[in-house]
Amino acid sequence: MCLVFVAAEFTGSGFEFLPLQCYRLIVFRFGRHIMPRIGYIAYIDEAGDDGIKKIRTETEKGASEWFVVSAVVIHAENGPRVLPWLKDIIAQTKSCQIKHLHFYKLEHAARVAACRSLVEKEVYLFSAISYKQTMEGHENLAAEKVNINKTARFYAWMSRLLLEQVTNFIGQKTFIDYNQTTKVRVEFSDRGGLDIRQFRNYFDYLRDQSATGSLYLDKYDLDWSVVDTKEMHSFANKERAGLQLADTVASAFYSGLEKTSEATPNAEYAKLLERRMARDDSRRILDCGVKIMPKWIPNRIIGPAAELVTYYTKR
Repeated sequence: MCLVFVAAEFTGSGFEFLPLQCYRLIVFRFGRHIMPRIGYIAYIDEAGDDGIKKIRTETEKGASEWFVVSAVVIHAENGPRVLPWLKDIIAQTKSCQIKHLHFYKLEHAARVAACRSLVEKEVYLFSAISYKQTMEGHENLAAEKVNINKTARFYAWMSRLLLEQVTNFIGQKTFIDYNQTTKVRVEFSDRGGLDIRQFRNYFDYLRDQSATGSLYLDKYDLDWSVVDTKEMHSFANKERAGLQLADTVASAFYSGLEKTSEATPNAEYAKLLERRMARDDSRRILDCGVKIMPKWIPNRIIGPAAELVTYYTKR
């Protein structure tokens, strides 16, 4: 006989029943309990655009200089708490009329309030940052092999970098938290060019390369023990409270890097997130919670973006 609890999240359009394995549910069977296969959920969103054919300069139009992909990682049993967290963050911004949090639409004071509220939640934060001037014309051969849409190939590359951070962090924590290896459920924000089936194929391809020692770039790798590509999904941002939290992280970092016609970079928002940025065993954030690519670029960045880059290279 088996007793199972069902979890649901209200998304704004009704209650959404979530996979049972997403939470640390205890399933009783003949007096024994089975811990879940899914121990963590990673919500992933991006800021900036991922175009690399032509990067804009001060005198020429083009794609953004910076691209940021960020993750908010939670323990799976905290899944039902994410929507209340989002509601609390919105309340702290004094923007109570909005139901869908878009960081870039907030005024300065509301952005500060959102970041301060987010770090009060039980989350681990990650950001992978690319200075795209060095990536102009880059080709992702692995993504090309599995026929990922051309418009999503650089995003696939950046998602790989981010998930290297996330999975290695979880790989270190899972035995501490669960006394066993558990998997991470990954939820991407739906975007133009993203076909989640192609993304699953992409990460399956990388896993096969890893197993045979044939990764094109083999200095870094995912911790595949916590990865199940069938647990990779995509959702519209407005449908998932967790994705709106990830948008806050990505946009906070992007706002500290990209100079636009409307604003100069402001590092304050991303600095406010330091408390919850993931750290390695040495308590370092760099290359764990924050990865800046290429690795040699931080010392060469000048101008307003240098403040944020320098801040996190020292942490």
